Amino acid sequence: MLLNCSGRVYAQVIDYTIDSSFNTGEFYTRGSINEIVIFDDTSYLISGFFNSGATIANGITVVGDVGNVIFNGSSQAMGSPKLLNYREKYLGFGAEVLQWFDLSGTDYSFRFEFQKPPYSGPLSNKALDAMVLPDDHILVAGRFFTDSTLMGTSESHLGLCQLCMIDSTGAPVPEFPMLRCEWPTDSEINSIRQLSTGEYIISGSFNEVDGHPYPKLAKLNADFSVNTEFEPVFEAGFGEVYTTFIDSQDRLWVTKEPNVAVTADPEFSARIIRILANGNIDDAYQTNFFTTYFGSDPNNPTSPYSTGAAIIEDTDGTFILGGSFIEVNDEPHNRLIKLNDSGEVIDGAFGGLGPDESVWANWMPAIGPIAGAYIRVLRKLPDGKLIIGGQFSSFGGEPYSCLVRLQPNGFVGTNDKEERGKLKLWPNPLPADGRASLHIALPNANETIQRVEILDLQGRVVLGIK
Repeated sequence: MLLNCSGRVYAQVIDYTIDSSFNTGEFYTRGSINEIVIFDDTSYLISGFFNSGATIANGITVVGDVGNVIFNGSSQAMGSPKLLNYREKYLGFGAEVLQWFDLSGTDYSFRFEFQKPPYSGPLSNKALDAMVLPDDHILVAGRFFTDSTLMGTSESHLGLCQLCMIDSTGAPVPEFPMLRCEWPTDSEINSIRQLSTGEYIISGSFNEVDGHPYPKLAKLNADFSVNTEFEPVFEAGFGEVYTTFIDSQDRLWVTKEPNVAVTADPEFSARIIRILANGNIDDAYQTNFFTTYFGSDPNNPTSPYSTGAAIIEDTDGTFILGGSFIEVNDEPHNRLIKLNDSGEVIDGAFGGLGPDESVWANWMPAIGPIAGAYIRVLRKLPDGKLIIGGQFSSFGGEPYSCLVRLQPNGFVGTNDKEERGKLKLWPNPLPADGRASLHIALPNANETIQRVEILDLQGRVVLGIK
């Protein structure tokens, strides 16, 4: 339920502050945390590229409460992988291999058929995304050779596919229709997401999917055939898009490169676009423009355009977005914001907290301490806290290195000391069936309300009272 009293206001937007009981100190230096898998409220499996001692190493680490490191292994081939639970072990992917390992450091990895060819040319195999299905089969997206007899020939591109399915031994599932994406030559699928309907969304750098003109973004039916009722969103050409997130209403939050044109709006210049499940642009969502700066001088930008890298939906119906930006729509925001359902930035959320810089001793990223600090991953914990990973050496002015935990701290714009003088309403939220009286109490007896509007999550007025 949204209440609009003389200006649109979200009721009870959850606010957060730093949870000082969790601090990994300076363990993760000169690097970044790129993935977090949640065990429970206090234990997480993380991966990234960071310095865990004297030298930089690729790492898989389980972090316990108050930042105690209880396991530190490494898997040199994986780089900085994404992670999935699989058969009480873990799949690592996001580079040129798909690996399977457990927390003892034992590598159970298989190299499925499309990772074995004796070929080292530019069309090498890539596993960029994966999804475990209920039958324990694994969808793997990226780019793979499915016919080794064509490698090294003028028709090598005909031996490529961008989506395959394997079983727990790494063998291809025979009945799966290998999905081929065409042109440019290095076409690949970088993400696969599933809708609540059982359909799939694929995105990446491609202009056709199994002969159908769906540049960069396409919908697949539950049987993995191309859904031709989905509206093409982007123009053909070079560049790629990435489906960052699908929310609870099956809307796609898609990040696009600057050179990717939107079919319905060639002048569309924002980097994040929200798309409905039928392929139409969500007109209820306002566009936002994100800015960061290379180097160390914000007054002399060399590459100002940025975007969000991580998006999650909060339990209050808002969206948390993190990235490398330091401005949103020309207003200062430190790489971490909350958006309401229409895309508006919620003022006061997080109290300005965010990654401040990425500088360790005499080292900083080549792109500078400003653009070099970013949020890569956001996770909501079962107890309502947030765990945030990325590349930073301080967060909210405190020395947190690459990993920080936030805890709920009341609601945006209110706390115990500010209750007096605030408008109050109850019950909030309303019961699911909506059958309740809504009570509004003004802070002062001589004040009046001229109009009350109740809006749904799409911003539509469902009830107006003068």
